[in-house]
Amino acid sequence: MMLTEIAQKTRLAARHLASLPATARNAALEAIAKSLESHAAEIVAANAIDCQAAEDEIAPALFARLKLDATKLKGAIVGVRDVAKLADPV
Repeated sequence: MMLTEIAQKTRLAARHLASLPATARNAALEAIAKSLESHAAEIVAANAIDCQAAEDEIAPALFARLKLDATKLKGAIVGVRDVAKLADPV
């Protein structure tokens, strides 16, 4: 699937999600958090491959943002759950 196609599908999914009740959106956010947790090892491993490919190709500051370790991933998961705690994240 092309990156533009993924972006278009993401935009459509976001519009659909925005039209759902807050309980459904929060359930989706929790499902995302759980999926990130259960696939953490795969995500970090794939990121390591991406980082290896990009190491000499991008600026150091950009590389630092690209690099994802278990700690950064846990922070992202907490962030997803924090969004679900908002009164209405949409």
